[in-house]
Amino acid sequence: MSAFDENDASLLASAVTPDITLTTNGNDVSGFENVKAHSLNTVGPMDTTHFATNIRIDVADNDAAIATLTANNLALPYTGWDGLGSSERKLLGGSKHVIELSEDEKDGLYKVNL
Repeated sequence: MSAFDENDASLLASAVTPDITLTTNGNDVSGFENVKAHSLNTVGPMDTTHFATNIRIDVADNDAAIATLTANNLALPYTGWDGLGSSERKLLGGSKHVIELSEDEKDGLYKVNL
């Protein structure tokens, strides 16, 4: 979520696979550039803070290349782009994430795939 809060495309790219698929409200967006355009370019410019809680990562066995992450999320976006000082309306959003992670063979890190 830090990539969205900081509007950092390189941070987002380092955390996801190039063929990522993002599903929001039943709509799929596939590929890094499309996900970036759909989400980072929308949320990134706002003053936003995300809070992830109840994070759980399930790896079927020690050699698994795939893991599943679940977490609850609260988002506080300020549409006036000046945070708490904004006279614009303040929003609160919440969601539960179920995220597939795959191990990157190059660096051994798990990255968001779906």
